[in-house]
Amino acid sequence: MDIEAPILKLLKASFASIDASPDFVEHYAEVYYNATTHFVELEGDEPAGIMQMLRFDDSKGLRAGYFYGLFTLPQFRRRGIGRGLISDAIATLYCDGYDYVVMIPHSAESMRWYRKVGFKTIGNHHITVRGFDGTDLTTGKDTSLPAMYYPLHDNFTQIPTDPTIIIPPQDCFGFEY
Repeated sequence: MDIEAPILKLLKASFASIDASPDFVEHYAEVYYNATTHFVELEGDEPAGIMQMLRFDDSKGLRAGYFYGLFTLPQFRRRGIGRGLISDAIATLYCDGYDYVVMIPHSAESMRWYRKVGFKTIGNHHITVRGFDGTDLTTGKDTSLPAMYYPLHDNFTQIPTDPTIIIPPQDCFGFEY
């Protein structure tokens, strides 16, 4: 089965849900699609949910992941798919020796959901994320909301403070189902 076309369709639905501009969606598909780890939840043969992850080192030399674009198709919501995607991505980073995950909620409702799965707010701190080509990857996010982080180790006590994260060029990590 060719899974790429349904996944691209799911990504477009995800970007449409946050009113991302068509130019951003096209640019993402060209530049970031093959450089991002995509976690995909299948319902039978149909992709039901997706989340993207990029990796970076912060200004303190800590290894981190940036989660964005967590999206579940409406007909598959409230089945634990989003929680499963987050868990898989966290486990991947944890096993690879990363320190924390950062993300920016797109709404107050999503912020409440991320708190339920263990994310903590970074005070009133907003983060801008720039991709390896300079693209603002925080497009469509509510900049009045604080960024959130998830510590990947019990003894992790540092709160991320970088106001801008620059994502370096990524190795192609591919898809994880």
